[in-house]
Order: sequence, then C-alpha cells, then structure tokens
Amino acid sequence: GEVDYLEEEIVALVKFENPVVLRQLSEVPIATKFFFLILGPRDNILKYRHIGKTVITLLSDEVMNTFFEKS
Repeated sequence: GEVDYLEEEIVALVKFENPVVLRQLSEVPIATKFFFLILGPRDNILKYRHIGKTVITLLSDEVMNTFFEKS
C-alpha cells in the first residue's frame, strides 16, 4: 500500500503459530500461516506489487515452504 507520510518502505512478514483465516483480508476463507505487508511512499505501487508477487511465489514454493516450516 501507499501512504503520504512514509519516506521509505516498511515491510513485515509474520508467521502465525497456527493457521488462521483472515476473513476481512481475503475473498475466500483459506487458512494461512503467513501475513506479508509492505507500505511505502506514493508513486511506487507497481514496485510494491512486484515485491508482493515475488514474496507470494517464494512462500508457495515447495522448497521454501519446508525452509519456513523449520523456522
């Protein structure tokens, strides 16, 4: 997302201990173990989308998934 008051990006990756359903944030009720958030200054929305797609791809990868399960 974009906000006026930031000069640099803020990124957070949260791993839940148990899967949760984020009803207000998702169109379908699917349990998730991870939540990724990126906020930054305006006029960079395409950059944030590309970063988000990259993180989603990494989290859906089988090899990366086993890495995250160990942590």
